[in-house]
Parts: sequence; structure tokens; C-alpha cells
Amino acid sequence: MDTLQTDHGREDPCNIQLSGLDVREPKRFQDDSIWPYFERLRREDPVHYCQDSPYGPYWSITKYRDIIAVDTNHKVFSSEQGVTTVDVPAEHLPPSFKSR
Repeated sequence: MDTLQTDHGREDPCNIQLSGLDVREPKRFQDDSIWPYFERLRREDPVHYCQDSPYGPYWSITKYRDIIAVDTNHKVFSSEQGVTTVDVPAEHLPPSFKSR
């Protein structure tokens, strides 16, 4: 699938079909280009299921309160089959991820 590029040569997350949006790409975290992807997911699909990924299907929970709800309710949300997290330093978190 072809994607449109932004002025900086990066793909525009708004031009990717939501069903194909995969935020786990490490380079996006390394070059700090991940934030528009998370912004789109928070706006359009805050509990996003990525069916196709080189590492298998996964869920992206992108709103602070939802993350807390998932993280603190181990009876409902289980990682029995494994879980992968990305640890982002607090200083790099956008305001919507910081507790108030």
C-alpha cells in the first residue's frame, strides 16, 4: 500500500487505513515520529486492535485512564499468552498521557 509523505519525508498517519495502523515500529520511537500515530489513535480508535504485525496481533491502549483501567484490573485483562510494552520516559510523554 502506498502512503502519502509529509513535508519531512515521513508517512502521514492520517493517510493510513485505521485497520492497518501499526504503532510498534521501533524507528518511529527512535526518531520521535510516533506522536502523530498515537494522536490519531486517541482521537479515532483509543482501544486499537492491530491484526497484522510481524510480532502477531496486539492491542494499543492510548488514553491514560484506559491504560490505568487495564493495568489495574488483572481479573479482566490478562497477559497469560504474553505481553509487550514500550517504556517511554515521562519527559517524552504528551500531556494527554500525563496524570493531572
